Amino acid sequence: AYAIVQHDGRVYWSRPGHLRPACKFDGLDRFPFDHLTCQMEFGSWAFSGKYIRLAKADGVGFSVGGSDTAGQSYNEFSFLPRDPIQCRIRVYPPYPSSPDEDWPVLLYNVTVRRAWQPYVRGYLTVQTILNVVGFSAFWLPPACGERMGLSISAILAAVASEIVISANLPQASEYTWFQKFSLLSLAFAFLSLMES
Repeated sequence: AYAIVQHDGRVYWSRPGHLRPACKFDGLDRFPFDHLTCQMEFGSWAFSGKYIRLAKADGVGFSVGGSDTAGQSYNEFSFLPRDPIQCRIRVYPPYPSSPDEDWPVLLYNVTVRRAWQPYVRGYLTVQTILNVVGFSAFWLPPACGERMGLSISAILAAVASEIVISANLPQASEYTWFQKFSLLSLAFAFLSLMES
């Protein structure tokens, strides 16, 4: 990619492409109803602010496409409708060996929201129905042999549903809202089995 050099020493370099940052997401604990924020830092490791001073392009530091083909239909993630990207300049202090060279960087906070509807349709509704089916065993007379079979079927279906959906869940060591709901759902199914 070519750079545009101005007469006053300013350089504009646009590099189209895709980034795959490794982020410590903020907001993942509310999965699947989450808004995820990723902070990215751009700067030079080799040249200090004496040689390269990053600046926000057009005063904001980013542009979001507006062409006829730009869009986010049928995506799992989409930008928030208001202020999805924030950019600010941070200047790290100079090293003691070079007191006149600071280190400017651009910090970007990018926030996206997840499409929660597929998770509600495909998992939360199924788990809720299975809990209702499990508790419907209490409507059967205690002497009925099908009461135990219904409770066992409900818990096996809940475990099978958990195994199927686990491949689509984010891998995190913290408990998400989704995992708490799943554990509570399995506890209800197990309680229904124990009472039968």
